[in-house]
Amino acid sequence: MTRWHESSCQAPEIIIEAGTGWPRCRTCRNSAPLENLLDRQPPSDPLLSPPLDEFPGELNLHWLPCVPYFSSPKPAFRPRLQLWAKASQQASKPNYNDSSSTLAPPEISTIYERRLTSNEFRLLRLCPVQNGDDPFHLSLHTYTHDDCPEYETVSYTWGGEEGDSSLCKPIFLGPYWDVLFQTRNCWDMLKLLRPREGFRMVWVDAICINQRDKEEREDQVAKMGRIYEDALRVVVHLGQNLVSPLPPSAVYPSRHKFHQFNDRLPKGPTLKEVLQRKYFSRVWVVQELIISRQALIRIGNVEFVIDQQTSKNIESSLQGLNWANIVAQWAQHIAQGCIPRKSTSLLDMIFLTWNSQASDPRDKVFGILGLLENLTPIVRPDYSISSQHVLIGIAAHCLINLRDIRILSMAPGIRNCGSLPSWVPNPISSELLARRPRLERNTTEQFTLKWQKEAIQKLRDQELSDSALNIVGDTSRLEGRYRHVFWPLVVDKTICGWNSKAVVETSTGAVVLNPVHLLQITSRPKLVYSAEDLRVFEIFGRSGTNSFYLVTCDVALDTCVNPKEDHLFLLAKEDSTSLYLVLRRLRKGYSRRFHLVCSCEQLFFR
Repeated sequence: MTRWHESSCQAPEIIIEAGTGWPRCRTCRNSAPLENLLDRQPPSDPLLSPPLDEFPGELNLHWLPCVPYFSSPKPAFRPRLQLWAKASQQASKPNYNDSSSTLAPPEISTIYERRLTSNEFRLLRLCPVQNGDDPFHLSLHTYTHDDCPEYETVSYTWGGEEGDSSLCKPIFLGPYWDVLFQTRNCWDMLKLLRPREGFRMVWVDAICINQRDKEEREDQVAKMGRIYEDALRVVVHLGQNLVSPLPPSAVYPSRHKFHQFNDRLPKGPTLKEVLQRKYFSRVWVVQELIISRQALIRIGNVEFVIDQQTSKNIESSLQGLNWANIVAQWAQHIAQGCIPRKSTSLLDMIFLTWNSQASDPRDKVFGILGLLENLTPIVRPDYSISSQHVLIGIAAHCLINLRDIRILSMAPGIRNCGSLPSWVPNPISSELLARRPRLERNTTEQFTLKWQKEAIQKLRDQELSDSALNIVGDTSRLEGRYRHVFWPLVVDKTICGWNSKAVVETSTGAVVLNPVHLLQITSRPKLVYSAEDLRVFEIFGRSGTNSFYLVTCDVALDTCVNPKEDHLFLLAKEDSTSLYLVLRRLRKGYSRRFHLVCSCEQLFFR
């Protein structure tokens, strides 16, 4: 309980005790037992801890609703455990039907009187105090989106740069001064937000959302994009160690445009150093700063303002700033409302935020939904499901509904799939984090340019035949040969309809597709060309004379492909884009069930 008064106290009158500085009620004569309340704080909120991943064959997938799932009453197979389940889960099997493993309804709260409806949100009212060391006393007010006052939002990290996420600093809410503990970083931010006069209406996620009510949390997270977009500005708190006291003669911090950063802070941190702080690696920050109309960042005793115009002036005004060398490249789009890209698909946003961090792995997906307005009614956060469910669901949506076959090029295959199916990427995998920059590039274009200039010379050095050199060296003949073999298949709508009846099996996460089977791989791939992230492998056919080339993006085919076990399949789209899949049969007796070994971007015959 957060209320510390006697149950009979109907008209609380709060005073601040001179000795302790903490509140006491004159009516019931109780004082806030902060030490006892702090000791009773749970170590972590159960709603913030993802459920454990389930065993394959027992997943019961259902997220997202737009994904075509199907259930098999009696699955025809059970995948081998070591290929699907995490090692930590092999020792004991959790009972997912046990009522104790489900989340209980939210406890009755004296702070949050009721659950918000879909059109409501809460705001904090901050009032001035005479003594800056007085306890925080705030009030919560509920509004609808169509009938609310002007307000500000905030952007910060719960644990700050030190990563201290313990709820240790009290704030007091409402007429009873109910106690709600916050992190030190949140508390420091609120202290800076206190107005000198008047009052300030602010939206703070940790306080304005009942974090112990799963349904309310999901509703509010789903519309965070709108909350930030409708606000006057977002106030950014980078940490107390970047804030310095105001000079004695000043009442308010001075304000300047962000592109004047180096001029106003000649002895302070550089902009590159600021952008390397842990704050900018947080996935939620991306939508909070990009969607907002204006951002206000306090560094030293200066508040820097970023709006649409100043955001555009940053690169031209700050000499030596190269966004390509900054992890948070998205920061150049602060206050722009969106990210100007040729394509702002869901997968593009996943690419852009791949390096961003989240304490909850599910937020790697949930944290970018606000940047894609057309997805908001379709893709909705669900914090009752495991990370496993979220990653399978979003991958299936990209592949089946959006027909974005690039999702398969991000998948680790059977090499490192863990508890996920081999076709599902894992955004927290260190291996895929290293591959992400390569996956963003157009491998086909690189191949066309580099093959002509470098690969041909290497093949000459290897004394390949003149006929092979002619085919590979002449782009038009190469393309003609490629079209001769595959173009009749590509233009056939039945071949392009690989996803027409695509579904995902609810119990295992297996995806059912209709790709084109091209051939069985009968020999070990041989690396014949490599440059940066581009590799070309030659594979000979059964006769040992005819061969073909597979172009990959940093995939070692010579070590991951098993001759006579693996098969090559084609996924083709009407726009002539394609992806080649190396698949391996699950086991004998299951002729149509495969694991994904890897994907290849191009195929050429000698």
